[in-house]
Amino acid sequence: MQFFAFGKFLRFYWILGSFIAILVHHGALMQANMNENRKVQLEADLLSVLAQPTRLKILYFLKEGEQCACKINPYMQEDPSVVSRHLVKMREAGLLDSRREGVSIYYWIRDDRIFNVLETVDVIVREAAREKAEHTAQAMDGP
Repeated sequence: MQFFAFGKFLRFYWILGSFIAILVHHGALMQANMNENRKVQLEADLLSVLAQPTRLKILYFLKEGEQCACKINPYMQEDPSVVSRHLVKMREAGLLDSRREGVSIYYWIRDDRIFNVLETVDVIVREAAREKAEHTAQAMDGP
C-alpha cells in the first residue's frame, strides 16, 4: 500500500512537472509573441512618422547637419507652428535631437542610417514607377 501511495506521489509530480514545463514553454512563446508585436508596433510608429512629405523634407534639409529652427522654417515655406509640430513629432519618434541656445532651437538627425531606409524606399518607388509605365505602354500598344 505504501508503494502504491509513493507511485501516486511520483505520478502527481511528473504531471505537475509536465504542466509547469508547458506553462514555461507557453510563457516563453507568449513573451516572444509580445516582443514581436512590440517590435512590429515600433516599426509601424517610425514609418508613420516618415510617411509625411513635410517631415521627409525636414530630414533632407537636416542631412547636411545641425540647423536652427529659424533656418528650417523659411526653407519649408509653411506656417512655423506647423513646422514646429513636425519637428517635435520627429524628435519624440527618435529621428531628431535638439538643443536650445538662448531663444533658438537647433535640430539634427540622431541617426544617419535613416537615409539608408529612405534610399531603399527611393529604389522601390522608382522601380514600381518604371514597371507601371512599362505596363501602361504595353496596354496602350494592345495585344
